[in-house]
Amino acid sequence: MFNNLQYLEAGGEKFPLAFTMNVMEAIQKKYGSINKISEMGNKSGESKNEESKSRENKNIKSENGENRSEENKSGEPDIEAIIFFLKEAINEGIDIENEKLRKKREFLTEKQVGRLLSEAGISNAFKAIGKVISESVKTTETGKNAEPAKNQK
Repeated sequence: MFNNLQYLEAGGEKFPLAFTMNVMEAIQKKYGSINKISEMGNKSGESKNEESKSRENKNIKSENGENRSEENKSGEPDIEAIIFFLKEAINEGIDIENEKLRKKREFLTEKQVGRLLSEAGISNAFKAIGKVISESVKTTETGKNAEPAKNQK
């Protein structure tokens, strides 16, 4: 898992990203499904299957507890979801580094992640997110119970 850390660079500093069960659980608690991460950057005008459209119209709670629709009517990326995911992934990466390297780096707040995202750029953030997810879901086992991830078939 420590080898699956990826880094997002901004302002001359590297921020570790980790995609673990802890991050998946946080996403699932907030959005009801970890599939939200694959929809963060989708624009509402893109082609989607019926299951995806059904998920989009579900109400979820925002950080302040208000219900809001997942559907992004403006066709823009869901910035709240991107910041939430990055905060969880970066803080998980920081926690792993702190444990392994005996560091005491502080966790980031959503405001700090928003500024980081502004500096790094959404495109670079999506590349880092894609890479950490891809690397984290790879399987290397060849036992009879090991099955390849969907992206490995």
